[in-house]
Order: sequence, then structure tokens, then C-alpha cells
Amino acid sequence: MQALLNSGKYKVMEVLHSDPSYDLCLCTDIMINTSDMVIINTYKDRKAINEYLPLYYAMNSDPIKDFRELLTEDGRISAVFRYHPGISFSDHYWEKKGSKPDYNESLDIAENLLLNALEFDLVDDRIAACAICEENITIDVAGRKIGMNLHIAPFVRPEEGFRGKRLGGMLRKMFPEDRYLPIEIRQFIRELCAGKYPTCTAVYSRWREVIVSSGQTRKEYEKETFMQYLFRRAKEKKQLRDQ
Repeated sequence: MQALLNSGKYKVMEVLHSDPSYDLCLCTDIMINTSDMVIINTYKDRKAINEYLPLYYAMNSDPIKDFRELLTEDGRISAVFRYHPGISFSDHYWEKKGSKPDYNESLDIAENLLLNALEFDLVDDRIAACAICEENITIDVAGRKIGMNLHIAPFVRPEEGFRGKRLGGMLRKMFPEDRYLPIEIRQFIRELCAGKYPTCTAVYSRWREVIVSSGQTRKEYEKETFMQYLFRRAKEKKQLRDQ
């Protein structure tokens, strides 16, 4: 792996992955006096180049917000994207971390996640699958915002309905079931994971509806006695069985 890319414009700070067909590097733009970093996906294999070059040409004319540029050099192509630092989604919502996520924090982060996902309805599934991917998402905890780092490995073949299903899987970690989790959010997550909402637009539209009613529901749950809670849960379980 070269220390400099694109005739010295980018300096490689860390090689995140390298194999005969593909490199993934974290780089700085030495032409700009800034601490911001970029991710560069470099395709070296002819088959990978033939498959991904048309996708990036299309992105050149109608780019997603983090796309910087497409480079061609020495028989390779490189796609440059903004890098988002932060704690990884998986680490922040690690299921065994010992304490439940803060509900209000999760509401803010979920809103930002679903908003950021919207533009990936407009790109090829092979690109979208690398963005809507838990391993590639970071969280700015202080700002309660997420970043999608575009690690676009070649030959990705996403599953059918992956957009809604993957978002549902992430929301499930953000909102673990407890006595105060509103039924609207609980049901929404189940529907997502079952593939009811195949697009990010459909997911976000339904999310906005859910948030309106779930706020009042949570207030009502917080006023319940324990016996009232047990009665409600028994009623909800019966309703689910009857569906």
C-alpha cells in the first residue's frame, strides 16, 4: 500500500483492510489544512472495477452528502468519502454492557439514524447495504448523532428488504423491552424486523407517527402500579397472539 494516493493529495494514516482486489484506507487530505479525515475505497481487481465504476459514475452526477470524489490512477479506481469519528454503534449498544440505554438519548439517536438513512433509498443496494450496516456506523454521543462510514467492499449481495430489517435490528438494541417501553415502539420494531417497511422512506414516515403517540403512552406507563403493569402486559400478549 502506497503512503500517498492520487499523486500525493492524500496521505494514508491507517490501512483498515487490504487484499489483492480491494484496499480500505483512512487518509488525510494534505492539500487542505484541516483535521478532517476521509475513507478511501480502492478497487484493484478488473472484475470489481467493472462492477463498481458505473455505480460511482452515477454518484458523481447525483452524489450522496459524504461522497467526495472518484479517482482513477494506475489501473485502479478509488472512491473517497468523508470519515465520521466516534464510538462504534456496536460498542455503544453492546447488549452485555450492564446497563440499559438512556431512553431519551436513544430517541434522539434513532431520529438521526433514520434521517441519515433516507438518502440511501436513492442509491444502488450494494452501496446502501454498506451504509445501513451496524459495523460501519459511529455515534457522536455528546451530539446524539450518527455517522455512516462508507466501507464499500466489492461483491456485496444484500438480503431482500435489508433496509428496514437492518434498521429494525439496530432499534431493537437501542430500545430493549422493559415495562416502560411504549407499545407503539415495540410493535414498530417487530414490524421492521419482519420486513413490513422495505424502504427508508417508509420507515421514517411510520417512525414519525409512532413518536407522536408513544410520548403519551410512556407517561401513562410511568404512572402505573406494578399490578396495573402486569394486567396491561397480559392484555398486550393476548392481543399479539390474536393477531
